[in-house]
Amino acid sequence: MERLAIIFTFIVGTLAVCPNPQFQAKHVCTHCQTLRDAEAFAMAPERQRIIGIHRNGRPRYGPLSVILGGYFNGHWTRSGAPSTCIPTRRVLMTICHRNDNANPVMRCFPVQNCVVPHLESSGHLLLNQVSCPVEWKVC
Repeated sequence: MERLAIIFTFIVGTLAVCPNPQFQAKHVCTHCQTLRDAEAFAMAPERQRIIGIHRNGRPRYGPLSVILGGYFNGHWTRSGAPSTCIPTRRVLMTICHRNDNANPVMRCFPVQNCVVPHLESSGHLLLNQVSCPVEWKVC
């Protein structure tokens, strides 16, 4: 049994990487330079997260954090349990909200110079641990 635990730990340890590829695919827009770029990135169907249904029967979408630019390579540390990936540099982040009416529109708002940790195992962005120099909140 001890051998099995060691093998499992080795496999999980070798599969998990910082930054997690799922985090990068969902939140990091390497070509984004503007809020309009971030809005287009956030509207991709694979990045939409339905969080409920409106009274009118249409889906209600959750906010999405988009990180502009690609300054991530090699600038990560691991911390805590569960293992968290933490960038060693602050990044330009936006919070994008989708208008859920008949003509859906994504609007992104800048939240600057943030530290954006995520779970190493899943790539889930830890919004409650995001650190920015100005106060902000997810609506």
